This record gives sequence, structure tokens and C-alpha cells, in this order.
Amino acid sequence: MTESPPDASDPSAVFGAAAHEIKNALGPLAMTLQLAERQLLAGQPIAPADLAFARAQVRRLSRLVEDLMDLTRADLDLLLNLLENAARYSPEGAPITVTVAPSGAGAVRVTVRDRGPGIAAAEQARIFQRFVRGAASEGKGGLGIGLYLCRSIMERHGGAIGVDSTVGGGAAFWIDLPR
Repeated sequence: MTESPPDASDPSAVFGAAAHEIKNALGPLAMTLQLAERQLLAGQPIAPADLAFARAQVRRLSRLVEDLMDLTRADLDLLLNLLENAARYSPEGAPITVTVAPSGAGAVRVTVRDRGPGIAAAEQARIFQRFVRGAASEGKGGLGIGLYLCRSIMERHGGAIGVDSTVGGGAAFWIDLPR
């Protein structure tokens, strides 16, 4: 059974979904820290894997909190969100390219290209919807609101946003800004 996303027009549903995600990250983190504490008290070493897991959970929680903060900021820097996504999904050390070029009707196109896993054609339109996350986000924290917010901001400013991507070939997210 697939779980449907929360109703985005209902703030309690949005925060309920966020609370659920946070609780899912906090439970295993608390258990890992409790185990580490017991090991320390017994004079046993703490396994490096346990510490790595705890750090990963803290990073996941940090991303969730950042997503919640983004929800409360209507004027999110849209370009910053695209750069953060490129960094999140690119292999470590892989280049991220930003280009600015004229676009039709006097607009300017800013493109952020990553070297990540890419996005299947069937997912490309959906990822701009609220609470939707692509297949590559498996195991990564987030609420699925960043690209939705970017699209909303671009629409309010008379611009557009899109993506050009193939699975395995990275992704190029672009925004067209009116002059």
C-alpha cells in the first residue's frame, strides 16, 4: 500500500508529515546513542559504524529542519536550492556547473548541471509537485518541497523552471528569469 502525500493546503498535515519524518530519524539515533553510552560505562569501545550512523542521522535531521525552515520562508533563494540539490545528489568531488545565457523573449536562463544519477523522464514533471521526491532521493532526508517552492517562486515572478536529464547522465535544472 502506497502512502499518499499530505494535503499541502492543510498546515497540520504538512507539519504532521514533518514530525513523522523527524520521529523516524530520532528513534534509531536515540537507540544508537543509548548503546554507545552503555558501552562507554562498561569500558567497552564504541564501534565506529555506530558513530557514523549517528552522524548520518544528525545530518538527516538537519536536512529535515532546513526543509521546514524553507517552508516558512516564502522568498527562498531559488538558485540556492538548486545548488544544494546538485551537491546532495552528485558524487563527492564531482563538478557542478552553473551557466547564465540569454533565453527567448528577453529572459535569462540560469542552468545548474550536476553529475548525479539523473532523473527518469516519467519523474521529471512530478518532482516539481509538493511532497514528491524522485527515486534518487531514496535514503536521503527531505520532505519533497524544495523544487515545489522553486516552481512557486518562479511562477510568482513570471519565470519558469524545468529539468533536462537522463538516468545515469546527471541533471540540468534551469530557471528562466524575466528581465
